[in-house]
Amino acid sequence: LAPGTDLDQVHCSLRTISLDDPTANFEALSYMWGDKPSRFIPCSAHFFSICIEGRRLDVTVNLYHALHHLRDPVVQKFVWIDAICINQADFEERAQQVKLMGYIYSKASQVIVDIG
Repeated sequence: LAPGTDLDQVHCSLRTISLDDPTANFEALSYMWGDKPSRFIPCSAHFFSICIEGRRLDVTVNLYHALHHLRDPVVQKFVWIDAICINQADFEERAQQVKLMGYIYSKASQVIVDIG
């Protein structure tokens, strides 16, 4: 999660880490998913999307607000977020990763819970 302020678009990049690496340092976000992103959001209303690796990803309003609150104005953060880190279009991967979520949360340096 790249640094930013409330006025900046959320920018992220993806990194692969081993959960067995004792030096891996990341936070995990648990939040209420809410409704799926609307396909009918006007193009000018880009505030329900984030930028990952230079590409737009539409996200739920709840995730959008959580990311804005999590950002540090100066320091990059490493955050595991299921809706982003799990390929939601790949049902096999999603089923496998959901089984690992407890382990993922247990390896996080901090679990942030956002209930809206």
